[in-house]
Amino acid sequence: MTGKRSVSPQYVAYIQSSGWKVSLRRKIALNLLFGRDPIIPLLKAHDVEHLSYRRIDFESCVGYEIPFLDLMPLNRFMHRQVVTPVKDVLRKRLGRRLGNAIVAYSLRFCLLFWYGVLLVLGGIFILLILYLLGF
Repeated sequence: MTGKRSVSPQYVAYIQSSGWKVSLRRKIALNLLFGRDPIIPLLKAHDVEHLSYRRIDFESCVGYEIPFLDLMPLNRFMHRQVVTPVKDVLRKRLGRRLGNAIVAYSLRFCLLFWYGVLLVLGGIFILLILYLLGF
């Protein structure tokens, strides 16, 4: 795609509002995976991707988004150079609703995958400690 992606002025106003920048839900979303990107956890998460906009009141510039359901942490590079272009292509090919859904479920899957990895590694670590302690 060429050119800059257009977003509504209401969305821009909301994202630039002080309420959004200091919101607890944004901070929680940024730390869903301990401050890491769910696609490549070696990267630090700087941005928050909106998976859904249904809990935002654009008229009053107030949001009630829920982390994981509506918000996902992303590294700035991954957000701008990977997720947004992929979302744009999917929206163009499959329609806005289906394109958004595929990206949202893919990002949720990535996050849950890494939670599973951490759970398995934690279990192995606990078993190793118990073995070393003689249990």
